[in-house]
Amino acid sequence: MPRTAVAVLLVVLTACAQPVAVPDGAFDEDLGVPPVVTEDEPAPAAEPQASSPQASVGATTSPSPSPASPEDGEDRSSPVAPTTDPAPSEPAPAGTVDPAAPVVLLAVADAAGDHGPQGPDWTDLRSVELVELGNDLRVTLRFGGPLPSAPAAGEVPLLGVDVGDDGHQLFVEGGGESWGAYLDTPDGFVPYPGTFELAGSAMILQVPFSALGSPTRAPVRVFVEWSRDSGLVGVLNPTSEDRLDGEPHRFDRAP
Repeated sequence: MPRTAVAVLLVVLTACAQPVAVPDGAFDEDLGVPPVVTEDEPAPAAEPQASSPQASVGATTSPSPSPASPEDGEDRSSPVAPTTDPAPSEPAPAGTVDPAAPVVLLAVADAAGDHGPQGPDWTDLRSVELVELGNDLRVTLRFGGPLPSAPAAGEVPLLGVDVGDDGHQLFVEGGGESWGAYLDTPDGFVPYPGTFELAGSAMILQVPFSALGSPTRAPVRVFVEWSRDSGLVGVLNPTSEDRLDGEPHRFDRAP
């Protein structure tokens, strides 16, 4: 093999063997996604309820009587087209549930004010909700105050939602006046496969279950950490930390 071809092959193999970098301090567009910022906070998902099937029945309309009665032997009636009742719809089987309907897998409240006195209100975790949406998992984190569209200079918030015990984590990092959502796996960080939204005091992350290893029963842990650079030599930076009360919590879903 010519030396030039060997050198090219070595360069390609070296590039393929490079490990995936861990996001650090600023949004990495190759691995994460920036947030979609909206003002309206989503309402908590309701448990789907199966409605009783009802068959629709068509109503038959009788023709209006003629204002004058026909004389004996005289037929004044106009021909009327026959009325056909619409066929009743087929009732759905009892207990049928729309597979795309939201299914609440987990809804847990967290104590107020347990993030520490130094952290802002928007680092105080208040509740966590996991909802199954077809093949996707939607995680909604709610906080004690509206989330900023971008952290202030010097602020570094970190959030993690561990799903299962095998190393799958939804990870959110703020820094450099930006937010970014990432997916950590047993093999390291991979490009984020879903959506990331900030809505008032709520943060919503949605990814396919397959990206999390398709769990059917999994423990869930959540942490929120925050720090701010004081800019002063010899002065400790203010920090805060909050973890979901009573963790781990578990959810079950049909395979």
